[in-house]
Amino acid sequence: MLPEGDARENYQRLKICPGDISLKTEPNCTYLLECADGTLYCGWTNNPEKRLAAHNAGTASKYTASRRPVKIVYLERFATRQEAMKREAVIKKMTRRQKMQLAGLPAAGTGSSPCPGKTDHGEV
Repeated sequence: MLPEGDARENYQRLKICPGDISLKTEPNCTYLLECADGTLYCGWTNNPEKRLAAHNAGTASKYTASRRPVKIVYLERFATRQEAMKREAVIKKMTRRQKMQLAGLPAAGTGSSPCPGKTDHGEV
């Protein structure tokens, strides 16, 4: 499910493991968080570092406020805010299994992990 047309040229997908990249340098982004209870949350921002801090402070979203700590497991960069928002809408319509696959997270019960120290919380 890649962006269509001109947006495809501005598309950059990044699988995030802790410490992989500096979140300060990312422009308009669509992101996927993994919450402490294993659930996933999708959003968009133009400042991933600040948004992640707000999620972990409990001020960014009612959903993530009670599921802290959260960590970014997937990030896509776009040239414009509109493209990031459109991609967020597409990801939110995906099933949990599709989101896990997109982020490179293991499916329930596989026990394997693309990031060291990451565990499978199973289907929620």
